[in-house]
Amino acid sequence: MKINFLKLDKKIYVISAVTLLLLIVSLVAYFYSNKGTRRQFIYESVDQSSMYIESRYLPSKPLNGKVENYIDELVSGPITERARPLFGQGTKVNYCFENNYVLYVDLSSQALYTKDSNRDFESVFALAAKNIKYNFPSIKHVEFSVEKQPVFEGRY
Repeated sequence: MKINFLKLDKKIYVISAVTLLLLIVSLVAYFYSNKGTRRQFIYESVDQSSMYIESRYLPSKPLNGKVENYIDELVSGPITERARPLFGQGTKVNYCFENNYVLYVDLSSQALYTKDSNRDFESVFALAAKNIKYNFPSIKHVEFSVEKQPVFEGRY
């Protein structure tokens, strides 16, 4: 009895090898790619008296630190038009540092200038503190100042 082996063409071997190589390269690229860290941003809704939540991917290792990078994004405002920015346009973070679970944030004077004249600034700073503490649980309190002047006595 004679056994016949299936003879495959060389083209099949080349196509299989190239496909396997592409699969391996694709998997390596997928595992080494990093979209960043997902962060939540909570803003007031323009239409209703409710909150609007945005999710954004921020760099995992930013140059200015994770917390300050997050605060820069928070201060810059929402992406959509359906949410109200927390602070006035052009607000910058002068400094931001953490000491004993307390975050100290100093903002530029533009933080107090908004288009909405009947806005309660205490609730705005409370919402900003809520955003920070939600995304960084190690921070227990946040103290805000504008141009090195405390905004409200006490911590959020």
